Amino acid sequence: MYKNLLFFIFFYSSFSLACDCHVHSDDAKENILHEYSYSSIVVLAEAIKIENYLGKLNTSTRTKVQRQKVTWKILKKWKGAVVEEGELMTDTITECCMCGVSVGMNEKRILYLQSERLYKVSSCSVSSQYSIEEQKQSLDSLKNI
Repeated sequence: MYKNLLFFIFFYSSFSLACDCHVHSDDAKENILHEYSYSSIVVLAEAIKIENYLGKLNTSTRTKVQRQKVTWKILKKWKGAVVEEGELMTDTITECCMCGVSVGMNEKRILYLQSERLYKVSSCSVSSQYSIEEQKQSLDSLKNI
């Protein structure tokens, strides 16, 4: 009984902490530039096609979760092997507590994407914490560094 209780507490707490975002600094510009340095692609983009669906959590399980596939039109590029005015796709788990952000049609975001097979939109990204203008100002300042 005691072992079962410990297992339950451990199992539950690992899910409850699944989306614990770490803030690098109290300074917005420093946080934005930090995320830029760890991203393979940084773009301002607009959501032009959205598909909400029930899909696999990952390739090794049959568990199904809410996901959102978004096609983005790139409006401005700061970093990465993408073409300005081109398109890219994100596929994000939007189920509770998985750190994914659900976006709306025509929504504009600055995307900080890691080099993964499928890109995702995260609530831990600085794009969820700061305005587009504040991010653009910091990213544009990179030209002067």
